[in-house]
Amino acid sequence: MRILVVTGLLLVTAGGAHANDEYVNPRFCYRVVQPASVSRVVPHADRSGITMELGDGCPGPACVSIDITAGYPNRADDWPHAHGYYRALGWKSAKPVRRTLAETTWTLYRMARNDALMDVHESTRRRGAAAFVVVVRFPRGVEARVRRDVTDLLTSWRWVSACV
Repeated sequence: MRILVVTGLLLVTAGGAHANDEYVNPRFCYRVVQPASVSRVVPHADRSGITMELGDGCPGPACVSIDITAGYPNRADDWPHAHGYYRALGWKSAKPVRRTLAETTWTLYRMARNDALMDVHESTRRRGAAAFVVVVRFPRGVEARVRRDVTDLLTSWRWVSACV
């Protein structure tokens, strides 16, 4: 019965993008509310998360995308470090900022490369546990709107206690 309910949630989510739909990830035990401006949602094949496109500018330089991914570190004593991957690709990073939203502490790395901006939010509940990464890519000029949408998304983050 529980599996049927979870599968139903995944099918509703994967079926299309609607403002304020919930995305529930039963593998990593969280749910979020999609931003009002979401136009497309693509679930990751490995069930680690989703990629959302906002507005009508995708693909291309006007594209705003939010990627939510969860996974386990390679070493049990590791912390999330997705931002390091992007630094290696040439993204320049500002000093990290820690903030707590909806009882979840996120480390935010604001990054830039040419005319593109990217915010990388990383969180884990404890060392060696599952890591959660939210990567937001957007062009210059829409920072305030996009960051508001992402703050709303992170504020909607809830831990699901009944996981598969």
